[in-house]
Amino acid sequence: MDPVTAIALLSFGFQFIYHRFFSNEDRPNPASEIRIPRTDEGAPIPLIYGLCMVKAPILAWIGPPAPYPIPGPGSPWFPQHPDLDAQTYWQGAPYLYGTEALYVVGMIMDGGTAKIQSIYAAEQRLPDEAYGDTFPLAGYVRLNALVGGGNFETDTKPCFVWGHPLAATQGPSMEIGGFVEFLNGGPTQQLVDPTTPYASTTVAGERMSLVMDPSIIPGYRGFLSMFFGGVDDFRWFIGSNPDLQNYSFVAGSWPAGDGLYQQMGFNVNPIDVIYDMLTDTRKLGYPTSRIDYDNFVAAARTLFEEGHGYARSIEETRSAESHIQDILKQIDGVMYEDPTTGLLKIKLIRPDYVFSQIPLITNRNCESLESFSAGSWTDTYTRIKVVFTNRSNNYREASAVAQNQANAVGAINPEVRDLTLQFPGVTDISRAKIIAARELAARSRPIMRCRAVVGRSFFSQTPGNALRVSWPNYNLDQVVFRIAKVDKGTMENGQIALELIQDFFYTYNSTTSHSPTVGSFPSVAVIE
Repeated sequence: MDPVTAIALLSFGFQFIYHRFFSNEDRPNPASEIRIPRTDEGAPIPLIYGLCMVKAPILAWIGPPAPYPIPGPGSPWFPQHPDLDAQTYWQGAPYLYGTEALYVVGMIMDGGTAKIQSIYAAEQRLPDEAYGDTFPLAGYVRLNALVGGGNFETDTKPCFVWGHPLAATQGPSMEIGGFVEFLNGGPTQQLVDPTTPYASTTVAGERMSLVMDPSIIPGYRGFLSMFFGGVDDFRWFIGSNPDLQNYSFVAGSWPAGDGLYQQMGFNVNPIDVIYDMLTDTRKLGYPTSRIDYDNFVAAARTLFEEGHGYARSIEETRSAESHIQDILKQIDGVMYEDPTTGLLKIKLIRPDYVFSQIPLITNRNCESLESFSAGSWTDTYTRIKVVFTNRSNNYREASAVAQNQANAVGAINPEVRDLTLQFPGVTDISRAKIIAARELAARSRPIMRCRAVVGRSFFSQTPGNALRVSWPNYNLDQVVFRIAKVDKGTMENGQIALELIQDFFYTYNSTTSHSPTVGSFPSVAVIE
């Protein structure tokens, strides 16, 4: 059974088995009071790239809920408060709630590696170590050290985590903790060996097989998963409050080996992300034979040298094509099909040309220059705000703001014109600053646009290429433009139409006779 089908079978049909009762028959079964967050059918499975915060994991399975008596000062679960009366500390709660659960954290990169670094409940991190060295549980390890591949952790118990994620004013009712098992979604992973009789290969598979047919438990290959609870008769404690908290995870996924070029620490090379979205059969499934591999590697090398990485948990229901466009906007690139080879290529927009060597468009080789627009100062922006995901501040949103004061002061009617741009794949302030400055450079001054109708000699030109334009009627003298779009024409009409936009790199180093003097480089600030 493929993992996507398995997710559909198990993610949304919860098992409610109530098999524990107190001796007092007048008391209602406390297990029936546990309330779980709802997962709607068709909810998107997060796509994980680099180290990121996954805020909407899929609750794929929940096991038998169970009540437990309140631990007292002599209990191993009461070591951090040895002098308090149990009922005082637990505010008179009659029992604690426990259960088991399997979360599918997200889809990992095709054939790549994955990890879970930390767990959050109620937006607070659960410590993955005990309260001090005297905690009476031996054999646990830190969560970040788990490297499971669908088997019991070697020579150790699974990780133990325990925390008090809510504010102190809310009391201890939400003490949360227990054992967890990490499943990295490797290509041979299986939770159980579904033979007759079945054989458990994981804690998750062992516990799930107690209440359901093991033959229908999938391997969850290609999906990063986390199992809560299930060591001996131990459940995952959710405190004396019957609500199962919404959990989130700091998790990561990286390409196999060095990817297209080289690994980038906590981030993934954006070209590796695009390549994965294109070629993974669970996504677009584009044939690798239709991609110019050497071109992708060259683009990946440039971004690696720039230190330009990408990390994000993609959790909204949009097409892969739209996500690829978002990445291209972040790296300032275009993707196109090469007209001579038919292969997909990526062109990064950089000042990588020699001015005298780029093709020149004049009235000798261009039939017409249409739809010319010199732009207007009223169409420009004086301040650009780039919203990004700040890894150093617990993956919260932050903003890098670039502003061109000369634009506002020198205008006929001075005013501040703001534009906010979202780049959720950016995770550090320095990269956000660079992008803010780049976007302001392109948007804080009038930019010329036009459409050039040329002959077949321009057939090999592709989006992103630089061209010079000299056109006396518009007072243009070798102004550098970039190709935004290419219309190859028809069999009956072989003319080629090039949509052109002025290259903003060129505007820093030259002026045309009708354009204003280029201002200073924009200033950049960061707002947390």
